[in-house]
Amino acid sequence: MILFASLGEKLQQYYLDIDNATLRLSATTRLPVSIQFAAADQTRKILYIVSSNAGSGTLGSKGDTHLLSAFKMDPATGILIVHGEAVRLPERPIHLSLDQTARYVLIAYNQSGTLSVHHINANGSIGKLLTQPKPIDAGIFTHQVTVTPGNKTAIALSRGNNSIQNRPEDLGSINIFAFNQGVLTPLIQIEMESGIGPRHLAYHPTKA
Repeated sequence: MILFASLGEKLQQYYLDIDNATLRLSATTRLPVSIQFAAADQTRKILYIVSSNAGSGTLGSKGDTHLLSAFKMDPATGILIVHGEAVRLPERPIHLSLDQTARYVLIAYNQSGTLSVHHINANGSIGKLLTQPKPIDAGIFTHQVTVTPGNKTAIALSRGNNSIQNRPEDLGSINIFAFNQGVLTPLIQIEMESGIGPRHLAYHPTKA
């Protein structure tokens, strides 16, 4: 079994020996800037990575290099091979996910609280950015975006921000969008109670 772990600009590949409960470093892939998140398609043949040189948190530096990249994974060794040109993004991406058909990649941006969607080409490389009908409001400090198993709805979680000195608390929220061929249409924004900042959502593997 192959495991990946990010360390700054490096994506470390480890071989997991389950029987002996050991990890062995087998390869390292270096990106131009620090890795933020990665997700594989359903076939486990292509890995999509977002990276950025921006600082973390609300007060982090904005940086000037933000990328969406695709890598082919060798089925035997797991070695990563660059697959197509990396796409420049407007700001630090904090999370990405694929829809259930692996035709679109969705990206969440924490500073602006927005989302973007890129088409995935037939060969798995990154395609064009889809223009959304309206500006996307995904809450304050958007932390994750996923598409539901039925592939008709996207859910973005925003953690909000704690109160600091004279600045009041920014409430977290759950933001639900209709999802149709890469187009996001706002449905509902559920504001959370004070002190609750949702970050991650997971779906049951069999129950709808």
